[in-house]
Amino acid sequence: EDWPWVVGKMVGGQVKLRARPPDMMTSLTSFMKQNGTHLKQLFSEFDADGNGSLGKDELELLMRKVLPTTSDTEIQYLMAILDVDGDGALTYEELMETMLDCRSMGKTLVDKTNKELATI
Repeated sequence: EDWPWVVGKMVGGQVKLRARPPDMMTSLTSFMKQNGTHLKQLFSEFDADGNGSLGKDELELLMRKVLPTTSDTEIQYLMAILDVDGDGALTYEELMETMLDCRSMGKTLVDKTNKELATI
């Protein structure tokens, strides 16, 4: 099984969580704390053309800065998951909507990220 599963995948009718999402969230939170920034500021910093959204290239730059080990496939998958309206661009609202949806995916993720998301 070669495809990335950022949140997890369905196995036998149950979601099997992958270790990577907490690593991504931890890396993002750590990066923001180290740089004294919030998610909205970070998003704006990587919005190179100032159009209020991140294209795939801008998301890739952000992910490589925050979590350098992110693969091209994972970035492509993240864009597909995060781009709620499918227009090829990720808005801050889509990012927050998806992050909030992920919070409800299971108690394990909620407990670990609740404090982190509250500071965004």
